[in-house]
Amino acid sequence: MKPGTSAATRLRRWLAGRTRRLGWLRLLARWQARQRLLPYDLRFRIARWVNLLTLDAGLPAVVNDQDLRTGLQLQLDLRDAAPWLTYYFGVYQPHVLNAALALISPETCCLELGAHIGLHTLPIARCYAHWGRTRAVIAFEPSPAVYVLLSTHISQNQLSEIIHCFPLAVSDNDGETALFVAAGSNSANSALRDLRKSPTSTQDGTCVNIKTIRLDTFWQQPPTRMPIGLIKADVEGAVLLAFRGDEMLLRQQRPALLFEAHPAWMRHFGYNFGDLMAFLGLLGYDIYLLDERSPRATRVERHHLAQAVDCLAVPKERAADLLANVLSQRWQR
Repeated sequence: MKPGTSAATRLRRWLAGRTRRLGWLRLLARWQARQRLLPYDLRFRIARWVNLLTLDAGLPAVVNDQDLRTGLQLQLDLRDAAPWLTYYFGVYQPHVLNAALALISPETCCLELGAHIGLHTLPIARCYAHWGRTRAVIAFEPSPAVYVLLSTHISQNQLSEIIHCFPLAVSDNDGETALFVAAGSNSANSALRDLRKSPTSTQDGTCVNIKTIRLDTFWQQPPTRMPIGLIKADVEGAVLLAFRGDEMLLRQQRPALLFEAHPAWMRHFGYNFGDLMAFLGLLGYDIYLLDERSPRATRVERHHLAQAVDCLAVPKERAADLLANVLSQRWQR
């Protein structure tokens, strides 16, 4: 045992494989995570420790889960970051999902770049289903293995008429490129660059060949007649490339933009947050940082980021209305 190993880790390793009768502990950890009786950081630590303990003890790593609130059915791999958080807390990145739900409308469609297994795609689609809309969510997921599970989730939740998904990476060129595939504890870390030098990367050096597309090219034959109201992007550092590839759409349709800004990963693509701010500023967008713990948004004034953040960019002419929609959401992490 390495010096400095925590007592919780020592206990988890001692228990590993000694019992398989820990299913109740998962359910208890899940219950406490969702009750908000304790501070979030403590609930997170409890859920994470129990998850690792039950995996070590031999409980199934992949579970079929149905959310009692939404009715959505999901296949969740509890070894993977986003799925295990969804299993215990009921939602992944609630600040991003709630902002997305506040920004969509029955009259406009939503584009999701980097849809992963559909943890946000499916709840967004459920809103459109309630409104009686079809072909309203256009999802892109370039990782072949992840795309298969995304397609399965769409089908088993009977959302195929609402979500149209494509095995493409949205970028600033039309062609083919290598996708560096993530492994281990974060399958969402697949990217168009080798991120292994970044400390939080889970890539293992494996590559697959994929197709890339500019949204300006893709939208020449749009899969829906609805105008674009929201573009949501979680593309592991390639967000500026994606926005460069849909500059015409941004000028013409003026959608709101939700995206992750990760400074360490941006550097692998040869740009920084200041470059992204300058590009969107020329298109008449203001950028706000989303608060992870409550529905708040702070106007970005600096060009340097110390850590990864989730951002909202809104056209200046619509900023007041769109921000009011986001800030009117009532939720707590």
